[in-house]
Amino acid sequence: MGLRGEVFRRIQENILNGVYAENEELRENTLAQELGVSRMTVRRALDELTREGILYRTKGMIMGPETYYERTGACPNV
Repeated sequence: MGLRGEVFRRIQENILNGVYAENEELRENTLAQELGVSRMTVRRALDELTREGILYRTKGMIMGPETYYERTGACPNV
């Protein structure tokens, strides 16, 4: 698994584990710092998460409240 795939997996796990709240704005710069990777790597992972319907884009990056959780039946561990 490449670096982008690893970042994709870590962000997806954070969503499933309730680290990010539904509708929380996820900023590329913040995620890049937290994960210790470049902003471009984060952007590519977020693009893939968007294509899979886990996130949706507005001005920033926001988790879709009715897409991922309802589609998969996953519940955040809050």
